[in-house]
Amino acid sequence: MIRENRSIQWTGWGGKGLENLSLCESTDGLLVDSLVIGEHEGTAYELHYHLQLNPKWHVREMMLSFLQGETVHVFSDGNGNWRDIEGTELLNLSGCVDVDIAATPFTNTLPIRRLGFKNGQSEDIKVAYVHYHL
Repeated sequence: MIRENRSIQWTGWGGKGLENLSLCESTDGLLVDSLVIGEHEGTAYELHYHLQLNPKWHVREMMLSFLQGETVHVFSDGNGNWRDIEGTELLNLSGCVDVDIAATPFTNTLPIRRLGFKNGQSEDIKVAYVHYHL
């Protein structure tokens, strides 16, 4: 059952980017679908990403597609164990519960919501980092 569906847009600090994000929250978790266009170090990029989160904001699935044709599709058990589309374990991501996609500020929200931070609270975390290109 869908509880809330939001559409959010923002631009980059330097004004050279735009993101259009759709967030659909239900009793099963959250679905995030977004398109980011921008420029990094003089190179234009376009990124479409899709995240599936459980109700506690743990990433369960991440799909990324760059206009240049590079794609990533991975799955997590929500506890830091990752596998690719063929089911192969991704040991280099072991222990990463969150993802940090450099092209968007949205993924910074994941550990904040997941951990329920209070004002002034901090914690070291391990994340799967995605640069502006693969």
